[in-house]
Amino acid sequence: MKKVLNIKKRSEPEKGSDYWRNASDEEKIEAVEIFRQQYITLMKGNEDVQQGLQRVCRIVKAKSKE
Repeated sequence: MKKVLNIKKRSEPEKGSDYWRNASDEEKIEAVEIFRQQYITLMKGNEDVQQGLQRVCRIVKAKSKE
């Protein structure tokens, strides 16, 4: 894999940023799903890669009002 470093000015607009800014939520979710499927295909055989989303649960105790 070839490593590439691009240096840009902050005032220079990013390529594709207008597309993503104007894309619908459905288009963005579809793109993430495509990238996820490509990653799973690329990492096939690696036991650490699982299909689906990781479930995260956090329990927060509220401070008492006393």
